[in-house]
Amino acid sequence: MLLDAKGRKITSKAQRFIEVATRQTANGEFIGSINRLPNPSVILASQFDTLNVFDKVAEQIDIAAAINDYRAGVASMEFNVQSNLDKSKRAQFFLDYLDSIDLPDIIEQALEARDYGYAVLEITRWKVFQGKTVPAVLESKPQRWFGYDLLGNLRFYTKEQPGEGADVQATWPNKFVNPRHRARYANPYGKGLLDLAYWHAVGLNGNFEFMMTFLEEDGRDKWVVRHPRNATSEEINNALNMAFELRNNGVAAIPEGNEFDKKDVTGRASSSDAYTKADELLSRKILKLWYGTDLMMQVEGKGGYSSSQSGIQLRGEALSSGKRIVQQVIHELFRIVEELNSLPGSDEETITFTLKHEEEISKEEAERDNVYASMPGFVPTQKFFLNRGFQEDEFVFTDPASLVPSVQPSAYSGTKMPGEQGQAANSGTKQAGEQMQQATFGADPPVDLLKAYDLLKKKP
Repeated sequence: MLLDAKGRKITSKAQRFIEVATRQTANGEFIGSINRLPNPSVILASQFDTLNVFDKVAEQIDIAAAINDYRAGVASMEFNVQSNLDKSKRAQFFLDYLDSIDLPDIIEQALEARDYGYAVLEITRWKVFQGKTVPAVLESKPQRWFGYDLLGNLRFYTKEQPGEGADVQATWPNKFVNPRHRARYANPYGKGLLDLAYWHAVGLNGNFEFMMTFLEEDGRDKWVVRHPRNATSEEINNALNMAFELRNNGVAAIPEGNEFDKKDVTGRASSSDAYTKADELLSRKILKLWYGTDLMMQVEGKGGYSSSQSGIQLRGEALSSGKRIVQQVIHELFRIVEELNSLPGSDEETITFTLKHEEEISKEEAERDNVYASMPGFVPTQKFFLNRGFQEDEFVFTDPASLVPSVQPSAYSGTKMPGEQGQAANSGTKQAGEQMQQATFGADPPVDLLKAYDLLKKKP
């Protein structure tokens, strides 16, 4: 039986609209502070550390390179703003607005959510754009300043409220944007890749000296010292020290009566080769974690070309998680602008921010669209081209009647009957009519869809 806040029984019909399984009602659920849920990161729990440990992981050279390359790749994608309505003035306003701000910087800051699990961006500057008040600058703030309460709300733990914290959205509405990566009810902090890469960073960075020493000793040739039976402990120790000198420097002063024999290590690779393999293995795992592939795997076929093609395909799939995070931030900016201003267009239309990359254009898609284009009566629309990465102003859709050129009588070598000349003119008119419904690039001649795809692939 469920009761409301006043202790009254909730009817069975109303129970459908009540959330039942919560942290407050689950048996044996440790919730800690009512206004701060613990971060469920395994690394933070096992190492008794704070989020600062992930800052150190991000500084490891292999991980830093993967992070920078991934963020730059997403930030360099072509973006577009689309509406479910044709010729949307609101979509055009948002497209112009994004051109007026530093969008690549906002994208790179938003992608911190993929590495840490969540990010907190504060709108620190505003401006007037086309008569509307819009955010101008967003700055990423340290994740350790924030946490989540039992209801999953973001809280800012200030000096005045270090334990209680302040509800960010209730206290400062339309001020913060909070993108998250794979956040769930059980884990509102999201799942960060730096959490998963911690031990790989330890193997590559923290244990670098140990790994070098171990592999060097494991692959180094051994030395055996023979001393007289009546040698003292001091003489034996001196002989061992001389063996170290001989191993490290290649020369040593050996007292008479001692013998030094080198035992070659056989049946194993050199220490440098062993270290190279260990370093390559950990580095490839990091690439696989960030890109979805180590860019060296061969999924199908053989040879470097097949490997590169499969790597590109998988990387395109891995980019989708970053694109979703960026869409969270941009759509939240759109919501804030709509709430603060009266914008052109309809409040009922749906505005969508999209990112495009070249890997999304494939031969299969071009062949599919060619089937559509060859269908009788097929007329490409503006939305058809917008969905394939073209901008609205790249095509000029003209009146079909204007595409029919005036046909002049042709010069004939020889005598033609008047009826035959009329048939030739009608034939020319028919051929021109077959080009009626094609879209054109400005004043260029009509182009077909396959040529359009070729042009699209060559776009920078």
